[in-house]
Amino acid sequence: YIEEKGAENIDGEVINGAIKSSSKSGYTIEQDGVLFFMPHTQAFLLKRGEKVENRRLQSDKRVRAKVIKVDVAKNLIIVSRKRFIQNEIKKRQEFIGKAL
Repeated sequence: YIEEKGAENIDGEVINGAIKSSSKSGYTIEQDGVLFFMPHTQAFLLKRGEKVENRRLQSDKRVRAKVIKVDVAKNLIIVSRKRFIQNEIKKRQEFIGKAL
C-alpha cells in the first residue's frame, strides 16, 4: 500500500477503518485490507491521569483517524483519532466564525 500510493500521498489522509485488535501499546485498524496502527495516546479516550486499562475501544468498532506518520522501512502507517477530532473541531469553529 505504501509503495503503491507513496508515503507522501498517504501522510495526512483520513481513514475510516475497523479495529481488529488491541495490545498494550495501541490498536490495529483495518481498512480495505490495509493495516494501520493507532497508539493509545492517539486514541483520544483518556482523561488526564486515567489508566489505559479503564478505557478500550471495542473490536470491529469503526473509527475515523488521520495518518500522522508513514514509516517506509518498517512498512508501518500510524494514525491518530485525536488529531482527526482536533481537526474536525477546528473546521467547525471556523465555519461557525464565518457564519456569524
